[in-house]
Amino acid sequence: MRAFLWWAGRIVATVLVIGCIAIVVARAFKIDFGPFAYLVPLIPYCTVVLLVALVLSLVTRWWIVAGVGALALALIVFWWLPPFINSPANAKPTLVAATSNIALGEGDACAVVAMVKQHKVDLLAVEEMTPESLIRLNACGLFDLLPHSYVEPRGGASGTGMFSKYPISNAHGNQSTALANLEAQVELPNGQQATWLAVHVAGIVPGEHPLWDAEAKAMPAYVGAFRGPVILTGDFNSTRDQPLILNLESVGYADSATVAGSGLVRTFPSDFPFVGIDHVMTRELNMSALSTSVVLIPGSDHRAFVATYG
Repeated sequence: MRAFLWWAGRIVATVLVIGCIAIVVARAFKIDFGPFAYLVPLIPYCTVVLLVALVLSLVTRWWIVAGVGALALALIVFWWLPPFINSPANAKPTLVAATSNIALGEGDACAVVAMVKQHKVDLLAVEEMTPESLIRLNACGLFDLLPHSYVEPRGGASGTGMFSKYPISNAHGNQSTALANLEAQVELPNGQQATWLAVHVAGIVPGEHPLWDAEAKAMPAYVGAFRGPVILTGDFNSTRDQPLILNLESVGYADSATVAGSGLVRTFPSDFPFVGIDHVMTRELNMSALSTSVVLIPGSDHRAFVATYG
């Protein structure tokens, strides 16, 4: 019996390490085809799996598996250390940007407006905004709080709106994306004129996902060409471990949750969130992320995400 448990421990440890190694390699080499689009976002949870595997392999003296597992664990810790150890700047809050995917227009409009009031939101991107939900947002008082807007309400999941406390100009939609992605110039309270994008990247579907692949590959080059301050707010349908966010960081964009040291931020699915796919990212902004928070919006499958800058 003892020998059986010994070998069972080795087998379990090996399987756990091999599974996590596959995910770590996919993350390291930005592999996102097929099932890896679903597996790579689970990278943070591999820490727990690898710790279990390490205990089993050490108890059973399975040194090779223990060594490989320790290397994989060290790499994940290296990737995820910044969001846990970064200290936000000691500055006065100046700008609050938020994003809320309201799930085919079914999210509670008054809860969105309450979030804007509570967090004193200056810039708000709303994804999956339908014509009916726009009417409800207006009835709940959104336009009183954020009077400057550009909206493309549509049926289903493809509508988007951007709402601002400050004047916006040159607002338009990006015609190359499946879902409405909006762009405008906004005057910020620190005197900067910034390019602001309300982002909604196509979602991942089971099996192959060519639309998500195409938009995720195109976006870094598109926003990388902007000059001056840029603010990206929206549903990126990608976590900080996936190629889209990694490639945005490679062209100079900073994720607010990472900069503010917010740890593991989770926005989806709303009832039991385990991944963070809603983001606020900036480049060349004369402000730094001070804090972030997530807000439950009844009726939506996403939690809203709020980032405060100063």
